Amino acid sequence: MAAELIPLNEGQHQVILVPKATTDLPFFYLTKQNVRLKKNIDYEGVDSKGRPVRWQVFPNNNPAIGAPGIDAHEAWMRLVKPMFDWHRASGKQLDILPLGKLREGLRTVGWGEGGWEARRLLKALHQIGAASCVADLWIPTTQKDEQGNQTFQHINATFSKMTIYAIGSKHLTDEQLQDGQFDFEFDLEDTLYIQLNPIEVQIQKDQPQRFIDNQYLFSVNPTARRWYELVAPKIFGVIKNKGEYCEIRYSWYIQHHHTLKRYFERYRVVFQMNRLVEEHLKQGYITRIEYRVVKEPGQEIDWIIRYYPGEAAKESIARILSYQHNHGHPGEKERISVHTTRPKVQRQSLPAEQGIEHPLLEKLTKRGVTPAQAEKLLLKLDPEQQVTDQLEWGDYIVSQGGIKNPPGLYVTFIRENLVPPDSFETSSKRRLRQEQREAVSKDQDAAALALAYAEYRNREIDRNIADNRDAYETVYREKLQEARAKFTGFSDWKPELADKLVTAMVRAELAKRMFFDTFETFRTRQKPTQPLLALPPPREQIGDIGSDDLPTIVV
Repeated sequence: MAAELIPLNEGQHQVILVPKATTDLPFFYLTKQNVRLKKNIDYEGVDSKGRPVRWQVFPNNNPAIGAPGIDAHEAWMRLVKPMFDWHRASGKQLDILPLGKLREGLRTVGWGEGGWEARRLLKALHQIGAASCVADLWIPTTQKDEQGNQTFQHINATFSKMTIYAIGSKHLTDEQLQDGQFDFEFDLEDTLYIQLNPIEVQIQKDQPQRFIDNQYLFSVNPTARRWYELVAPKIFGVIKNKGEYCEIRYSWYIQHHHTLKRYFERYRVVFQMNRLVEEHLKQGYITRIEYRVVKEPGQEIDWIIRYYPGEAAKESIARILSYQHNHGHPGEKERISVHTTRPKVQRQSLPAEQGIEHPLLEKLTKRGVTPAQAEKLLLKLDPEQQVTDQLEWGDYIVSQGGIKNPPGLYVTFIRENLVPPDSFETSSKRRLRQEQREAVSKDQDAAALALAYAEYRNREIDRNIADNRDAYETVYREKLQEARAKFTGFSDWKPELADKLVTAMVRAELAKRMFFDTFETFRTRQKPTQPLLALPPPREQIGDIGSDDLPTIVV
């Protein structure tokens, strides 16, 4: 049965306007991965006229502030943007913008009404204002030239979108904005004011707008929201023109959804993109996905992804058209024919014929993990997580004996995203080695690059351990206690096996706290004439993990 949309609260906006061109440029970090929340946005492309586009976003990495994330996106789409459009339509000034009383703002965003939630809202708004944007692009305007052609305006500036201006009669100081601390007393009945940057006002005001179904947008998870923002206009065109499907390029999508990593192997591309749209399949917004490989001379391998709209997409567009008609907005007035009530559809899962989700579920359940737990784990995977490798490593540990709860071991490996030691030869490593041996040109060295990148990350972790021995030993002791609590009969494990597990847990924890070059950055830094180093051949015996002088636990 299709999932139901989350009902709107009183005062919430079902449909909002967003600027057509700049909405495609990434700004909000719709992820909970700490590493990606600290990553700058560096976008380069061309517009519809072939002119270069440069767009950068530098989030404030002060722990009290942070990147504009999921909360910031919700505050912008549900509170700031609707209020901006209302003031613009009313002919009011747009520099100092009152968002209403704090209590009303919390209702509009859909959060609880209390002091903690109010500070959460202030933090979300501050994240937007604390991020610095660098733009060199041409934006379309609503004006026409003498020949009737659309005009464009050049934006070349460094700016922030907005700042919190005042809460009631309390004007925020530069010091309060800099350190992100709002430790003064305020009342929920106080009016919240923001100050929009003139560049942001210009960008928002002058562009043609498109409509977003806010109710549908916030009925799916954050990463699925970004897919909707990017692909919904194409879905609209398909339904309006009575087409069957729309198509996007994988490389185009990854460029605009900046928290995702680009892959070059088909199984990874399909797994990544299928998981991204899983909730749209469940809702019935799309019904089917197809992938077609594209390899052009001198270009990296790419994929054409084809989406087939469903009944939920028609209903969403009908809500938008009804809103346009009732509120007198210019544009398309034709009603799209939809069913008045959505027929019940069976819950959609990722297509079994793609060979991605179904085998993973089966692999987990075969190892004793319950279907419900397996599905929950797969929905929360890191985009770069290698589940098969983790399962194979778990199989090896279970085969050594003494594991009283094997399913719990597999669940922990996947939930904690533990990386097998370098000395453990997984099937993916063997496959990558084979691909590397078969590579006959530079365009075919993706497997070697993947191995080199994994080596680079391991070297960085080793260097971090060598430079911070005290910190390493502290984390080691913490993870040792955690392992004893998690794994029944852990004290009966072979010491060397227990040490491998705890060391891997420590390295996974340290990796979360470190900054690595992205795969793309690493790839561009490789010298064209420099041969990629292959990993050594697999060892006959499973050796020690990490440095030889790491502590060994006694169990």
